[in-house]
Amino acid sequence: MNNILVKFSIITLFFITNAVNVLAQRGYYDAPYKRYEANAGVLSSGAFATAKSYAQADLQSEASDQICVNMSAANAAVEWTVIEAADGLVIRYSIPNGETDVIGVYVDNVRITGITLTTKWSWESLWNNGNPNNGGVSNKNPKMRFDEVRYKLPDKIAVNGKLKLVRESGNVSIDFAELEPVPAAITAPVGAAVYSGTGSDLQSFINSNGGKTIFVPTGIYNINNLIQFTTANTKLQGAGMWYTQLNFTNGTSNNGGLWGYASNISYDGLYLTTNNASRSNSYKGINGVYTSGSTITNIWAEHFECGAWIANYSGTGPSVADGFTVSNCRFRNNYADGLNLCKGTLNSIVEHSNFRNNGDDDMAIWSANGQECINNTFRYNTSENCWRASGVAIYGGKNNQAYNIIVKDNLEAGLRANNTFPGVTFNATGQHVFHDITLIACGTFNDLYNNPVGAIDLLCTSVSGTQVRNVKFYNIDIIDSKNDGIYFNKTAGDGFYNLIFENITITNTGKEYPYNNNNNSGAKRGMFVRFNGSPNGNGTYCGMNYSGRGGNAVVDEDVSGKGAFAWTASSTCPPLIKSFTPTNAITGSIITIKGSSLTGTTAVSFGGTAAASFTVVSDTMITAVVGNGTFGAVSVTTANGTITKTGFNYMLCPGGVNSSLVSNITGSSYQWQVNTGGGFTNVTDGINYSGASSSTLLLNNIPSSWYGYQYRCYVSNSTYSNTFTLKFTDTWTGAGGTTAWENPANWSCGVVPDANTDVIINSGTVILNSTTSCRSLSVSNSANFTINSGYTLTLF
Repeated sequence: MNNILVKFSIITLFFITNAVNVLAQRGYYDAPYKRYEANAGVLSSGAFATAKSYAQADLQSEASDQICVNMSAANAAVEWTVIEAADGLVIRYSIPNGETDVIGVYVDNVRITGITLTTKWSWESLWNNGNPNNGGVSNKNPKMRFDEVRYKLPDKIAVNGKLKLVRESGNVSIDFAELEPVPAAITAPVGAAVYSGTGSDLQSFINSNGGKTIFVPTGIYNINNLIQFTTANTKLQGAGMWYTQLNFTNGTSNNGGLWGYASNISYDGLYLTTNNASRSNSYKGINGVYTSGSTITNIWAEHFECGAWIANYSGTGPSVADGFTVSNCRFRNNYADGLNLCKGTLNSIVEHSNFRNNGDDDMAIWSANGQECINNTFRYNTSENCWRASGVAIYGGKNNQAYNIIVKDNLEAGLRANNTFPGVTFNATGQHVFHDITLIACGTFNDLYNNPVGAIDLLCTSVSGTQVRNVKFYNIDIIDSKNDGIYFNKTAGDGFYNLIFENITITNTGKEYPYNNNNNSGAKRGMFVRFNGSPNGNGTYCGMNYSGRGGNAVVDEDVSGKGAFAWTASSTCPPLIKSFTPTNAITGSIITIKGSSLTGTTAVSFGGTAAASFTVVSDTMITAVVGNGTFGAVSVTTANGTITKTGFNYMLCPGGVNSSLVSNITGSSYQWQVNTGGGFTNVTDGINYSGASSSTLLLNNIPSSWYGYQYRCYVSNSTYSNTFTLKFTDTWTGAGGTTAWENPANWSCGVVPDANTDVIINSGTVILNSTTSCRSLSVSNSANFTINSGYTLTLF
């Protein structure tokens, strides 16, 4: 063959790291582990995936996506191909109550170990376990049927290596595995007091070294008492959550866990566990109060009554928690709340953390005991498989918020705002805000008391005042709601006042119908919005997008129980961007922006640079042409406001270019970092960089050999911005009037592609008359690409 004619859709796909962030900016998007769903693995020897089921009587109703894999057959196995080198393994499993079973762990078909599975901490029968918090529970489906076990492999599984779990005994069901690269163990900081005991004398060691960093090396430490911190500026530092385990063994109430009762108490790098297996006669993993100098970081707490409960019950130390931060933590498999900011907590942030399989609200703010909670934030967290209450709940107070959250597979509500617990009621001023939140498979027709709750559940009683008021919800996606999407329910009191709903998208409702109907009720379910109890009050809405009404609902909004509540459409809805494609573009690229309330758009920009042009196709769609863009956010402006969505990746031209990166997070300080292949390090101003300590990093004369470099900004010494990845792209235009690849005028960048360039040929005829290389090549069906005889094109 003298030459090669290439005519096909895609030679090499563009794998854009930043695209992952675009899709996952809600939730704990930067979690260090990767999920491997069992039903997505290769099943063998009798292993089988269960049918998807929302019926609470079925085990899989508590599993991820309501599906798990039954591995009760002899040698049943599930195997995955590993996508990231990793050695930290977590297995979410269920076995019948009372059994002790074994699962074998294999790497590349070599058995590494057998892991014992137990039901010690699972299978809660709340209707008869004697805990006073369970009074009146009438739903007799067992809860917490899944638990987790973790294991650090002796070596990392390589990328494309195989992880296999094999049933060795018992009736095992697997929900998923998670794998993560475990960082090296932390060593003692300079000047730290290093603990060398077994755990029994840890309290006395802390008392003798108050005000210092106390380092607890790798090991398992059994502790038969609570650990108190009563000297300011004390930090408990472990070797890492995979290395230092504090196991609390005491079986009496409030006699275990970590308790902070002084200013600036901090914890880092610890795995907290307990021998206790009940909400009764137990304690929290973390308790007490924490202040502006306090950080709770890299803590993994499970099997406690609660993961963390922030309040002062001792009468010593600061009266309330104020200004502390929780980050990169895991609160899992606890019998009540994941984390509760209680009794007057102020100005505190809980971020970048995972909550899973907890037995009450995963994230709660409760203004209990007459102490108002004000200005607290939950952000970038994931709540999943909570089997009671909700993912995020606000009980009274003022100006609290939750945003960029994912709540998934909860047995009851996704979000709650109600006055059902005693304390300071909803303040007459200020506003609580829930925004940019995704709720998946939340709500039910039968909660623990066989009552209906919505994915967003609003309940008015007369326990703490008589009104639920001043709450705003915007940019919320409710997907596969098991019951109603939004449920207003008044059982006592007055009603709901000044509630605002903007840009709420509800897709598919009533998913559990006709199951979970213990009272044999004939009531309708599956409405997008439902009112009950004839509340008073008022609320406004706009940008409400409904599709997939399910269950036995016959109307989108059931207003038969609305009473005197004024449910009023607003004409001033701000715009919303839900998605934009493609996420990676060059000057002249056409971007499709989808959202709502887009009519009347006056401006569109990419990375802060105005679009060359744009067209409002409908209220839910805009097409725009990229101008001379930069990395950052897509922005849409209407008369009602401006909305941005991060993750736009401006693909650079080869040959030395200038561009800029803009942090999507604002704060008090900024430090840009770069990963050239060996991990992130700080950027300093110089020939190629300026603005290293500002919100905008300027890139100067960047060579294409920097392809794949990743950038992020460390903001306020506490959190990271999006990650930006450099890509260099050249698109065929044919503007040079020839078919020659070698003619710079034929390319969008005015230069011939080099070895570090992604090449795009959308149309025309291109002939290669030289030996060259590029990183990837995309040729559309309407284009012809020929490599003449004697020449080659190498793709890297």
